[in-house]
Amino acid sequence: MLSPTGKGIRHDKEGNGEYGAKRGKRLHQGTDYICTPNQMIVSPISGTVIRKARPYANDKYYSGIVIQGKHIRVKMFYLKPLDEIIGKTVKAGDYIGVAQDISLRYNSKMIPHIHLRIVSFNPEILIDLTS
Repeated sequence: MLSPTGKGIRHDKEGNGEYGAKRGKRLHQGTDYICTPNQMIVSPISGTVIRKARPYANDKYYSGIVIQGKHIRVKMFYLKPLDEIIGKTVKAGDYIGVAQDISLRYNSKMIPHIHLRIVSFNPEILIDLTS
């Protein structure tokens, strides 16, 4: 799986972007990759962009997408999808959208990032059937 931004994981005064990092009483259910607002974002996997996604029901500015691969489904937030990308097949590394600035919703202490969550995967990809 590729970094959708080509950059590393967010660590700032608002928290850490690793999967499982503490978020008050809950755990972070994704990985936050540092981005520069308005940078082009690439698909972390090969698959089909199946729909748009909204991280906040009450805020239509921030958006994202869901990509279904052969053995994995991912959801990404804080990117504006390219026009007509929904329903298209993409390869890992293809451009899929433009980074939004999530720090505007929270505060300047939060580094802008793309949130990437693995929604589901086929456990067969973890099993070595050759042995």
